[in-house]
Amino acid sequence: MSDARLAASRVTVVGAGRAGSFACLALAMAGIPRLRVYDPDTLDPARNLGVQLYRAADVFRRRPKVEALVGVLGELCPRVSVEPVAAPFPDGAIGPSGPIVLLAPDSMEARHRVAETLARDRSVVGLVDLRLGGSVVRCHSARGRAGLRAFREVLYGDDEVWGGPCADSPEPHAALAAAALAAAAVMACVRGRPFPGQLVMDVGARPAMV
Repeated sequence: MSDARLAASRVTVVGAGRAGSFACLALAMAGIPRLRVYDPDTLDPARNLGVQLYRAADVFRRRPKVEALVGVLGELCPRVSVEPVAAPFPDGAIGPSGPIVLLAPDSMEARHRVAETLARDRSVVGLVDLRLGGSVVRCHSARGRAGLRAFREVLYGDDEVWGGPCADSPEPHAALAAAALAAAAVMACVRGRPFPGQLVMDVGARPAMV
């Protein structure tokens, strides 16, 4: 992949919680230069301290997640440009900033709203969806108009979700595995290389002996 192609890449991230915050770091470290991040939530010491990519000072100050994320990524990856949007996606006229969208919200309802928006947005060519549940990580990847339409078939209701939202996952390290998968899926899309439509990994499973 040419440096020019990577330098022109942009990713919109929906959700800056456990999966989304670490995924933003992975994307920045992978060389994605521009991110637009949506999340309406503020940090909460009871839920976010030590399990998401945020400084303790920001958590105790209960800063908006997207604003705190700008500060963290600015220190760790100063070359990345992060546009924070402290609102649900999409926020009025503000839609995707680039052709690739990464989903990491806390609910399936939010995923339904994004899918409906993207079905009408022809500027989006790639979608990566991260889901956490206990120790299980799921990564869905879709490309092109047909892929985005098919993505809606793997959505369901919040009443069918096993366990609690991503922020309540009992396996914090699952978010790191999710971030690695997200970066791999996004970089494959940027490079125009194939990537599985669905990957499932249980980071709590007992590894096989070889």
